Amino acid sequence: MARLKLSVQVVEVNLTADDWELFTSMDGADDVAEALNSSFKSLVNAGKSRDDVEVEMEKVMSEHSSFGAIDSEPLWMLRQLLTDVFGREE
Repeated sequence: MARLKLSVQVVEVNLTADDWELFTSMDGADDVAEALNSSFKSLVNAGKSRDDVEVEMEKVMSEHSSFGAIDSEPLWMLRQLLTDVFGREE
């Protein structure tokens, strides 16, 4: 059993469609960015592991693939957020 267990909480995620590098010329890109932000925050605050957050976020991102959400740039942003919250992968 671990001697210490930490709990991380995300207060807010304010990434724009530009930050996520979505297809910003499409109507609804801002809504997709908000959905990604909200999903990330909810998954982390639910106590999910890094791997679980990554898998679940990729599912959400796949649902918004028409906005480019599953392209390499948004996936890179996801990995940056994961590092911000959970630290570097070992």
